[in-house]
Amino acid sequence: MRDITTTIKKLTNINLIQHKHAIEIIHKQREKYIHTAALHTKPQQYTSLQDLKENLCNGRFSIDINNAHYECLFHHKTGDNLYVIFDGARLTSRMPNFPRWTYHNMFDGSYLGIEDPMYFKYQNLKLGWYYGTKSHSYIEDSLLIIKTICDAIDISYENIIFFSSSGGGYASIYAASLVDNSLSISLNPQIILQNYHSIKNFSDITGINLDEKDTLNRNNLIMRIKDNRTSKHIILCNVQDTHQFEQHIIPLASALSIPIKYGLSSNDNILLWIYDNDGAPSPHTAFETKAIYSVIDYIAKEFKKNTINTYSQNLVVSINEIWHEIYIDKNKLYESSTTNNFILLEDQLVMDKDISTCDQYDIRINKNSKKYKHFKINLAKNTRNSIIIPASSIKSSSKTISIVLFDFIQNKTIYRTDKSIQKDIVLNIIITNENNYGICIYAGLQGATQEQHLSITNLEHRYQSLS
Repeated sequence: MRDITTTIKKLTNINLIQHKHAIEIIHKQREKYIHTAALHTKPQQYTSLQDLKENLCNGRFSIDINNAHYECLFHHKTGDNLYVIFDGARLTSRMPNFPRWTYHNMFDGSYLGIEDPMYFKYQNLKLGWYYGTKSHSYIEDSLLIIKTICDAIDISYENIIFFSSSGGGYASIYAASLVDNSLSISLNPQIILQNYHSIKNFSDITGINLDEKDTLNRNNLIMRIKDNRTSKHIILCNVQDTHQFEQHIIPLASALSIPIKYGLSSNDNILLWIYDNDGAPSPHTAFETKAIYSVIDYIAKEFKKNTINTYSQNLVVSINEIWHEIYIDKNKLYESSTTNNFILLEDQLVMDKDISTCDQYDIRINKNSKKYKHFKINLAKNTRNSIIIPASSIKSSSKTISIVLFDFIQNKTIYRTDKSIQKDIVLNIIITNENNYGICIYAGLQGATQEQHLSITNLEHRYQSLS
């Protein structure tokens, strides 16, 4: 049995002989792979692929290819692989999104996030699939970026791992079909675009009819998969995601003679992983946690090496049941949030689902600020929110600061928590029926901020629509 190669293995074999330090040791080791670096920097504009290759550096960058604008996020890491993450549907007006960028420290290799150029070309488009024009594919052009980065950091093309979900999952499968011996991992992907419910929005805005024959076989990935059997694809689908299962997975399995079973089933270069989650708010977005991703990564690499066996199947069924139980708890939380205006979860890890938007703030509150010195972050109705403040980014005259959920219509505090500045601060909030709430971060304790000052150089507000 091979090791699980994502860096979650840093948690194995930790010496806990001194119990009083055991929890601290585990938490510090865990932070090595879950901590999120400040990658949302001001983007660097590359003028050409050669410029990208010669001057590649970590962080945000953009590049224009064949009249399409690509916004990207790159993080270099020692390892044999390049993980390419495509985006799915646009949930907010803010771009780019860079899903799963918080995974970068977990990956067994470098991270490259690529935003869909369709969203910059068509501002009202909800889902673009990196489609391109009637005769030209933006996925093919994205491969110019991907291969240039592989050349710059000496990664073999066969070690590219495309990993995404939904519309991004479609792009991952398509891209892998264009790169011999590569690997794609997709969750609840669209396979046959004509079957998807948002094609009217796509056709009305782009003028592209997905029912027409496409010479690039973009409208039906079954042909793409058949055309290149060297590339391998692991496709995960939630059996409770009725549309994906009936309109995409069943036709795929039928065309490629793949038996559909709970857990794993395969034929040739396709491995199906069927799981069962009553996702909240939607089964379509019942995606993986970081720990579950480590097992997905492991299974995908076993499949690429043709070493899937009974152990693999048993492992997946066990993970499926854990995954199912996670969403039972998330459903209870979601159902509770529909009858209350908000729900708070303190001191937990950042949301495991894709994060639609990540806003970063550089806070400076000096001694001469107003009497009740605080920084305000607005919270939108029907959103999941995470407030993340690394201890290393805090400088304060007070050892404790207040974080307050405030109702700005009724002008009252709804919830308050006082936090030590010596520890990372994480606050998860679900807002349901109100849109007049905000988070206030005080310089010191609420009501006692006189002569206090506060500096936070890297506060992150991540939020995602519940709809």
